[in-house]
Amino acid sequence: MKRTVAVIIVMAMALSVLAMTAGCKEKTSADKTKAMEYMSEGDRLYGMADDLNSEMQKSQASLMGVWVSNPQQAQAILDDMKMKGEKANEYLDQAKGQYEAILSLSGVSDYVEYANMMIACIQKYKEYLAAGGVLMGQLPPVGQPIDTAKLMGSEAFKNMSNLKSETDKLRNDAVKFQEQKALRG
Repeated sequence: MKRTVAVIIVMAMALSVLAMTAGCKEKTSADKTKAMEYMSEGDRLYGMADDLNSEMQKSQASLMGVWVSNPQQAQAILDDMKMKGEKANEYLDQAKGQYEAILSLSGVSDYVEYANMMIACIQKYKEYLAAGGVLMGQLPPVGQPIDTAKLMGSEAFKNMSNLKSETDKLRNDAVKFQEQKALRG
């Protein structure tokens, strides 16, 4: 009789452990699905910010070409670049929110690590965009010649270049990690 009771107790404990484990797997599976969704949306928003930055870089060449010869067009390009910079910052903030949502999930340590890498990358990217704004603020009034050598030798230009390099390295490291861990969204 004692043996039967002991066997029943052991079986009940084993079943409860199995039930708890099954519940954990469901939560972990749901959290992994959420992590993939947050990561995908964060990556999409980051890409949109990066696309705007690429457009701003292309606009810089146009801007220099009309700075003196067509001040009205130069001002329009400047205004467009400012708007794109603001929108890029908005996208980066939204992307950061997606990555931060991953941090509260459980059983998704690789996604958490990737999210932390992307949050650091976004912070550096925002510093880079701000440095670009500082550099643009050092330009002479539209219509007046730009001393390109002086501008490119300025601390603001060097800072912006360094921040861009750091941003690119952080992003490349995150992408490599994402590929190595086969994180898909």
